[in-house]
Amino acid sequence: MNQLPSKLERPPLLEAVFEIRFTSAQEGGGELLPGLLFAAFRDVFSKVEPTNVGIIPREMRQQHPALRYAGQYKLQGKNEALLLGDNVLSLIVTPPYPGWSRFRARCLEVATALKKTELVASVDRYSLKYVNLLPNPRSLSAFKIRVDLGGREMTENGFILRFETLGDGFLSIVECASAQTVANDLIRKSGMLFSIDTICDRGLGEFWTDVQGRVDSAHRVLEELFFGLLAPDTLEGLGPIWE
Repeated sequence: MNQLPSKLERPPLLEAVFEIRFTSAQEGGGELLPGLLFAAFRDVFSKVEPTNVGIIPREMRQQHPALRYAGQYKLQGKNEALLLGDNVLSLIVTPPYPGWSRFRARCLEVATALKKTELVASVDRYSLKYVNLLPNPRSLSAFKIRVDLGGREMTENGFILRFETLGDGFLSIVECASAQTVANDLIRKSGMLFSIDTICDRGLGEFWTDVQGRVDSAHRVLEELFFGLLAPDTLEGLGPIWE
């Protein structure tokens, strides 16, 4: 892999997520996690609030994969939050992105705090996911990706691409979608949605002995895939800084 930029002047990040899925050591552990982690991060996450998933009975949540790993409580801070459930912890960061060094440090802090609760029997998987909105909504021309349509022309509207790729023990799920608009009380942006979810669900018996190395490995795989898929003009438009 060629040298990668050290950072971007105009990062396209919408959301960065570090997630740990686990088997709970105690039934109803998801009810205890918010209090324990709020005490550990009181200065970071100032508010605790339930999610809609919390009103669903635990037995039903455990029977459905989509609910089993959904957060029942949200600890909200400034531009970051923790989602907590019976079998999941998700750290979510939104713009302005603090950079990998600070995000990495927070990932390690919450992972260590989770271990100290003694509510985790085993780690089932962990992942890093970055969701981006590229400013130019040009379908595949924004990427080093080529698709043969048998001579047919591809239009910009309605373009969606999803694929999976394996590398270095990780499964990465890549998704691209054109003509996306993101709006809230502060911003309204349009562009090409580009997300990468890098997942490891094997060989996790010794997860806690090298959390830092595992997080770094996931980030390296995701980063190489992100920059490796961008077309030169797309990367240049993000203002890469080389050091």
